[in-house]
Amino acid sequence: MSSTSSQGEVRGAPGSGSRRPDGTYRKERRVREGYVPQEEQPVYMSKGALAKQNVPICPGFEPEEAKAATMTKNQRKNEKRKEQKKAGATDSKPEQPKPSPTAPDDGSVTEGMQQLSTTTPPAASSTETAQVSPKERLQKDHRNLLKKIRQAEGLAEKLKLGQDLSKEEMEKVGKLAGWNTEAQTLEQEIRKLS
Repeated sequence: MSSTSSQGEVRGAPGSGSRRPDGTYRKERRVREGYVPQEEQPVYMSKGALAKQNVPICPGFEPEEAKAATMTKNQRKNEKRKEQKKAGATDSKPEQPKPSPTAPDDGSVTEGMQQLSTTTPPAASSTETAQVSPKERLQKDHRNLLKKIRQAEGLAEKLKLGQDLSKEEMEKVGKLAGWNTEAQTLEQEIRKLS
């Protein structure tokens, strides 16, 4: 019973089929040569998990030399910009003493309100505002309006077929005529800019 066949070898000692409680023997298990049971297989690790093994104990901590060596050209350029921005922000703005919130002076509340009202929100970057011309803005509005018109026409078709529409969908169908006239005026304005 312990002989090997072309399919594989027998596991265990010769003649060692396991014995049942009633005294009979089970068949021997035949296992292919080189087979490793699932319990003994190494645990699969993805590429990401393998890469994480080399991460330092403190996530995000990298010595400056290693960090600089792995940075791309654009990352280095952006890093310089950030440093210049920080340096410019600290140089140009002198620190003002902040009033303590627990002990208000006679005019501290009104002064605080005036400071809040005089501060301006940060301006959008010049690249965002400079890139959008009036013609491009009108074309974008026109495309959005045409999309609304197509959706409303689809809803009108559903209504003609007898399907029930929600309140919002009915409002869209009601606005269809106004959207058509608005689309025509936008087309005329785009032609004027061309």
